[in-house]
Amino acid sequence: MKYAVVMERAERNFSAFVPDLPGCIATADSIQDLEVEIRKAITFHIDGLKEDGLPVPEPSCSLGALYKHYSSRNQIAASGVSGP
Repeated sequence: MKYAVVMERAERNFSAFVPDLPGCIATADSIQDLEVEIRKAITFHIDGLKEDGLPVPEPSCSLGALYKHYSSRNQIAASGVSGP
């Protein structure tokens, strides 16, 4: 499965969330580290749902376009990340 991931640059770090997995978030000091952390978060989130006997949502968000904006204050990126 591939889930849409929204990545944002904050003032001092980067953050990401998965719209199809409410509460699934990650933060890191770099985009590269953020990609690793959000993958871990997705796995942890899905494993937790399964352990609790809850359904794992199918990916429903789609990306119409990949958008990156670089400036000294803001960076936004969206990418698909595979879940387990």
